[in-house]
Amino acid sequence: MQKKINHQLLRVLAFIPPLQLEGVTLKLQHMHLGQWSYDSGHNVGIHRHDEAQIEYILSGEFSFQGNGLQLRFRAGDGNLIPPDLLHSWRCVKSGQMLGIHISVEGKQKEEFLQLWKKNNSQGMKRVHSKELERLMVELLKMASLREIWGVERLANMVYNWLAAFFASSLSLDSWQPVGRLTDNRDEYSWLICKRAMDFIQLNSTNPIQLNDVARHVGISSRHLNRLFCKHYQGSIKQRLVRIRLELACGLLAEGRPIKDVAYSCGFQSASYFTSCFKKTYGYPPRKT
Repeated sequence: MQKKINHQLLRVLAFIPPLQLEGVTLKLQHMHLGQWSYDSGHNVGIHRHDEAQIEYILSGEFSFQGNGLQLRFRAGDGNLIPPDLLHSWRCVKSGQMLGIHISVEGKQKEEFLQLWKKNNSQGMKRVHSKELERLMVELLKMASLREIWGVERLANMVYNWLAAFFASSLSLDSWQPVGRLTDNRDEYSWLICKRAMDFIQLNSTNPIQLNDVARHVGISSRHLNRLFCKHYQGSIKQRLVRIRLELACGLLAEGRPIKDVAYSCGFQSASYFTSCFKKTYGYPPRKT
């Protein structure tokens, strides 16, 4: 099982986008279960990494030493270790631990590391939350399976877990995410109107009204009509009538009776169809 999970965690690295802040990029470099289970007494001597490190305890108990500090970590605890910190660790109670290595890059790397040190003058930092535990359980379950789009789904889970971990461990309020969604209302309103137009064209021969279109796109009739007039220079009703009339012209050319054409094109009565036709084209409908 450990080999299978490690294989999936290595495969997923290529699919995970970096966490980006203004001037700083946090990029996952490695993620693995060192062993399926560490026995009590197992220890690793003093060492350091040139990358940031997260040691996440899945079960058991582990003791870490670094910067003159000794901390114990239990299941659900994460140990956030900054780059270049000399540290060692020992397994106190048999268990599992997931190792994660993350590079810190960018023009404001030093400022970011200073913030890191300011947030945690002791070097190592214990991070624990129910959300991180829940996400990790789902992540490891997905890593143990072989499902369609499993690697892509696992990549999303790892990204979400890392984002939640750093958001809960460092004070990032003063750092702006890169590439976050903007409030582009014009684009949003255009997409709403395009969806409305698609619905109208698909259902033009059915007895739909403005309320039906508004319900389909999820906004009020009044608001939809206002947006529609802005983008299409006419109301929903005007566009619907126009589409129906264009369809009606084709049916009239085939010699169909006016009453049949009216109902086939979604008009509620032959008289209303005749009125709309004459208003638009300047003469009443007739078979050709």
